[in-house]
Amino acid sequence: MLSMKVDFGQIYAEVGVSFGFTNTVLIELCERIDGLGRVFEHYKKLFKTDDFFVVFIISATMKHDTLSVKGPTTLSKHKTVEFALHIPYKKTDSFSEQMSYALNFVGEGIDFVFRKYKTDPTGICEIINEVKELICANPEKYEKWTKS
Repeated sequence: MLSMKVDFGQIYAEVGVSFGFTNTVLIELCERIDGLGRVFEHYKKLFKTDDFFVVFIISATMKHDTLSVKGPTTLSKHKTVEFALHIPYKKTDSFSEQMSYALNFVGEGIDFVFRKYKTDPTGICEIINEVKELICANPEKYEKWTKS
C-alpha cells in the first residue's frame, strides 16, 4: 500500500552548532510517524498520488530563541516536499538531554506542519515522548549509527 512517507535530513550551517541526531533515532521516528498512516491531501492532489515524501530538515541555530519552520520547498519531479526546522541551539551535558531537548522542537515543528495542511496531528506528541523514553533507557543504542 502506497502512502505519504516521512523522512528527515540535517543541515548545520552555523559552525559549532549542531545536534547529534543519528540515523538510529531518525529511523525510529520515521517508522512511528509513518505508522500513523496520515497524508497531506494538498500534496496528494498536487502529486496525483499519496506515494510521496515529506522531509523535515533539522538545523540548529543561535539566531533564534524559538523554533522557526521554513518551507515548503516542493520538488515535484521527486514527489517530495521539504520543511526546515530551525531549532534554537542549547548545549547539554549528555546525548539523552540533547535528544530530549531537540526532539521537543522536532515534535512541535511536525505538529505545526500537520496542522497547516489540515492533517490530524494526534499521536505525534506521544511518538516524540516514546522515542525520548527509548533514548533515555538505552542511550548507547541510539547514540550509534545503524548500519544499512
